Amino acid sequence: MNKTRRPGRIKFFLDFDGVLQTPNASEHWSRTRTRRVTYRNTDGTPHPGFVITWAPELVTQLEELIDEFDLELLYLTSWLYPESALTSFLATIGGLRGGHALRMPQREDGLYLPWRWKIQEIHRVTTAEPGPVIWIDDIDARTFGHEISESELGHPSLVLAPDSDTGLTRDHLDQIRTFCQGVSTRQQAAGGQEA
Repeated sequence: MNKTRRPGRIKFFLDFDGVLQTPNASEHWSRTRTRRVTYRNTDGTPHPGFVITWAPELVTQLEELIDEFDLELLYLTSWLYPESALTSFLATIGGLRGGHALRMPQREDGLYLPWRWKIQEIHRVTTAEPGPVIWIDDIDARTFGHEISESELGHPSLVLAPDSDTGLTRDHLDQIRTFCQGVSTRQQAAGGQEA
């Protein structure tokens, strides 16, 4: 999954909390799992971690979409800090490995991140490598999603802001599939060039 970077691939920016990890995933998925994710702080001391709940079927279906449409998975989540948190999260859910972890600003006070760090990372990546974008985030996509509209970027974009309590649903996956099919059709019509 998620081979090398190449121009024209759809960039898939993915948050975890409120998207994959949600307290009420069972409202949309028949089987969920709950586990404790532990990791090490940046100073090497153990962190007690968090209890997470997710739907394995959702993870599997996301992986299938990523493979089918050759999406470039880019982790855009506070689980990037420290890096061991991301590694532990992915190992616990048993999937979605192989993406690229985007830079997360250092926490100045240990608690808060700069307000716009996610949208700034999306702009940084899409300025360096223009192309179609999917952004899924339960909170920031509601506030900043308009900044990556097709009219703003000049490329197709899909912004999804799932309910924080239930996360991604089958309807969201259908929207992703429809978007990817549309991008593929546009790219084929343009002779394989970027949409």
